[in-house]
Amino acid sequence: MALKKLPKFKAFRNINLPLGELLQGTIHLNCESLDSLKECFDQTKSNRISNSPFIDLTIPSVMDRTLCPEGYFIMNALMQYTPYHSNMHKKHDKKHEIKHSMVREAFLDTVNEYLDEPLDIHYMDILTPFDLERLLGMT
Repeated sequence: MALKKLPKFKAFRNINLPLGELLQGTIHLNCESLDSLKECFDQTKSNRISNSPFIDLTIPSVMDRTLCPEGYFIMNALMQYTPYHSNMHKKHDKKHEIKHSMVREAFLDTVNEYLDEPLDIHYMDILTPFDLERLLGMT
């Protein structure tokens, strides 16, 4: 995704370093305990997008400013776990393709809990497991 500004994590409030330096590595969200990871995985086993997914973030443009125009930043995100099919909000077992809006909502709800202010997104592209299979031949 393309961001208009760098995210400000609550965890960095009292750290006296430039924000770009703090964001140079991989950022892991919602993995504070094995129980939270297990709960996330268990929701997926039931063909549900986790209410609180485990998310890996990287912001490569803090290290390489040639990746995007001045004033923007690139953020890569991997959200685990996302089922291939969903039965979210359904009272029966019929499976439905995961909707991008559902993934976006789960992602933003989780990420924004860790931030002082919501992500300032210029552009966001979402690939579901179905998309990865169709576009890349991954199964």
